[in-house]
Amino acid sequence: MAAHPTLAKTLVLLRGCLGLGGAFILPAAAASAQCAPSSAVAYLEGGNVRARMLNSGGLFWRASSGFVYTVPKDGRANAIFSASLWVGGLVDGQFRTAASTYGPYEFWAGPVQANPDSLACLRYDRIYEIRRTDLQRPWVAGAPPERVRDWPAHLGAPVNDGNGRTGDYEPDEGDTPMVLGDQMLWWVMNDAGGPHVYTGSEPLGVEVRVSAFAFDSPGWAGHTTFYRAELTATREIRDARFSLFVDSDLGNFDDDYMGSDSLLHLAYQYNSDDFDEDEHGYGTPPPAVGVVIVAGPEAGANGLDDDRDGQTDEEGERLGLASSPCLLKTRDPRTAEHVENLMRGRRREGDLQREGGHSGANTGTGKPTRFCYPGEAARAEFWSNNNIDGSGTPVPPNDARFLVNVGPFDLPAGHSEAIDFAIVWARGTDHLDSVTELKRLTRDLHTVAEEVYEPAHVPQPRYVLPQSESPLSLLQNYPNPASDNTVIQLSVPRNGNVRLDIVDVLGRTVAVLLDGPQDPGEKRVSVDTSLLPPGLYRYRYRLDHWIFTRSLVIVR
Repeated sequence: MAAHPTLAKTLVLLRGCLGLGGAFILPAAAASAQCAPSSAVAYLEGGNVRARMLNSGGLFWRASSGFVYTVPKDGRANAIFSASLWVGGLVDGQFRTAASTYGPYEFWAGPVQANPDSLACLRYDRIYEIRRTDLQRPWVAGAPPERVRDWPAHLGAPVNDGNGRTGDYEPDEGDTPMVLGDQMLWWVMNDAGGPHVYTGSEPLGVEVRVSAFAFDSPGWAGHTTFYRAELTATREIRDARFSLFVDSDLGNFDDDYMGSDSLLHLAYQYNSDDFDEDEHGYGTPPPAVGVVIVAGPEAGANGLDDDRDGQTDEEGERLGLASSPCLLKTRDPRTAEHVENLMRGRRREGDLQREGGHSGANTGTGKPTRFCYPGEAARAEFWSNNNIDGSGTPVPPNDARFLVNVGPFDLPAGHSEAIDFAIVWARGTDHLDSVTELKRLTRDLHTVAEEVYEPAHVPQPRYVLPQSESPLSLLQNYPNPASDNTVIQLSVPRNGNVRLDIVDVLGRTVAVLLDGPQDPGEKRVSVDTSLLPPGLYRYRYRLDHWIFTRSLVIVR
């Protein structure tokens, strides 16, 4: 089992931060600064997974006995023991990184700040949660549910714009959190809040906004968790790279194999035989678990088939899995140089691993490769864990780790790039069939990825007036889309000042239909749309301080 390194108190000089134009640009002058370590914990519990999430750069980690990434979630076995996010790249020609295995971690809560101190990140030390059902139940106007009200739009959390104005967040004007899946966790962290004790690297000055989500679904979707990591540079980062370090310890920790499939953008672990022993083991049949890179940043014209679809440099092509080197417990990285080599798909010493032999000791004599054990395990192909030399020699079971790497790509100052990935779990009829099933589910995921990563469709919020007043409602206009005319119907529950207007996508008022006192009752307003250009609009119904909005499409 991997040991937790002793936390050390180390003073280093960090570059200060200067706020400029809404983004922090790291100046050359150095200053001593340090935030308190991030400590927030939240649980992703959609479907049949229970994942203990952290906001420190360690995605999850079992610091003591207990459950951290449990599938099935009412079971006794962890599918993953630890995973962490790494970011690296060139700043002023020097490779810098924020990375760790089991701590001390090198990310701090919140955005990059000027002159952080021990409490500077504390107000950001939180993982926010939103559920689709939070947006499906009515709430009293002026009093949205706590999770809707507290959604950190000001920190960059994704929002559905309901009032036609960007840059604000007004739930009572139709703005709502943008939900991925059925349950979504969101947080922001940065690498400039304190010393990089683990790697000894200077900070990159990067912010990472993470969306982690799950579906309340049966089948493969309910055994999968999904992630979007958005990287924002506060200073130029060239040759940027993003990685996940995974120590699965699949059930029982010391009897695992590993592999990769570059065509599926997948790296995985599975059991070495058909019985996963120990009180925390899976028994029989043991499952397999893997990390899938769904989509990285846009690839650009680099002459490569980055998404491995048989085409090169097609429009909209995005980076996928660039490499997946093997690791063993005795070969964990210890320095920034080790991390850089591993993120580039090499061994920690800098040489490329070779096919054949035991990858951890690099005893192979075959061709150099950036992918660990790509042979088909179920058919005992060369080079797989049960055929390392082409003659059927197996690797001794071990406490294995693996990396998934994305990049390189450039991050200009103030620019953002997103990486979508997923953790997939599968159980077949035996340990090898579990790998076959894992790959089948990964193919299915790639087929529906665009739909999976689309925000959940949630109807416009429905407000409830207090004190049991008659319902206030605004119906969808008919026809919609409209051409020359349309009808808007609304109900006025009591005497009050009513305004009904139409705004364009920039929030500018283009027509005022009602503005003044109205008696209670149903109102039908006929609208001449022939003078409005085709496009998307919103119509807003205001009764005193209550507001409804709906979309209107005009076509010709």
